[in-house]
Amino acid sequence: MYPSMNSSDESHLIITIQSKPEHQTQIRELLLAQVDPIRREAGCLYYNLFQPTEDLHTFIILTGWATKEALDVHQSQPQAIRVVGQLTPLLARPIQSLSTRRLSENPV
Repeated sequence: MYPSMNSSDESHLIITIQSKPEHQTQIRELLLAQVDPIRREAGCLYYNLFQPTEDLHTFIILTGWATKEALDVHQSQPQAIRVVGQLTPLLARPIQSLSTRRLSENPV
């Protein structure tokens, strides 16, 4: 992982994925398989997968990148494009992505 020297350079995303009920397990497995490889990518600060405790059809990814350029490289990787292609027919709605910036300092 590459620490960012300036939080204004960082890119943070909140990604929400909602599966069709019959594809929840398949999506979960596909997303979990991406965690470690993405964490090893240059510029990845963190990549975490969550699921609301009372909604097993929704997945939330919180991810941060040292720079916008590092995020752009990640998103243009063949693996990322392939995974989005695999996910799309299994979804109840399109993937939602919210780009954010960190306002508070990181205590680590």
